[in-house]
Amino acid sequence: MPFRPTKEEIHEKLKRRLELMPEAYEKVGVPAISGKTERVSMPTEILNDIYQILDSNRIIDIDRVKYLNFARKVFRLKLKYSGPALEEAVAREKDMYLRRYRDINVAVLDQIIANVTGIMTAGVAGGRAPAGT
Repeated sequence: MPFRPTKEEIHEKLKRRLELMPEAYEKVGVPAISGKTERVSMPTEILNDIYQILDSNRIIDIDRVKYLNFARKVFRLKLKYSGPALEEAVAREKDMYLRRYRDINVAVLDQIIANVTGIMTAGVAGGRAPAGT
């Protein structure tokens, strides 16, 4: 699994920059930096969970890219929508992936959706998309 800095490490790095270049960061301040740290580190925490899901399902090589891109898209949808609108947007994105990639594992997509958004979805038996979709 690739190295990902924690929130604290990112925050410390930004604090050191603030100490070295106070005039450049005078308008920003530490509270704005910690807010930036939250926005930046949230996706990396989710990606670490996604890597664990992919590892446990033995998804390797170039196939990982499809699932990671799906997780990133779902995360962006989560930032934009909530409630039923989020569920509908995620369902559309999932359907698009099922049409685009015939060999994608539906159960893994459902795990990614549940991990990123907390929405529980019903998977397809066997974990594969039906041949006609």
